[in-house]
Amino acid sequence: RWESFEKWAIGQQLVESADSIAATIIEGYYRYTEGEQRKFFQYSLSSAKETMLWLWRSKERGLINEKEYQRIKNELDQLIPQTIKFITQLQQKKI
Repeated sequence: RWESFEKWAIGQQLVESADSIAATIIEGYYRYTEGEQRKFFQYSLSSAKETMLWLWRSKERGLINEKEYQRIKNELDQLIPQTIKFITQLQQKKI
């Protein structure tokens, strides 16, 4: 239901950053060195924070309402600490 410009300018960024969270963790998981893994896991967290930014911009520009914003934000607020915990546990196992 978004206009073409909003879909391209914000919607695409929002979807790509959200999809990148899990994809980057998986990519990092299969890297050979701890340094590479750590780098990809940090990218994943950056994608989560970027998703928060695009979500906020969507709300500020009136593309989503407050209820939709809060629902998705609450999920991200849970996902980010879970991602940090997951990464910490993986690194403690010295994968």
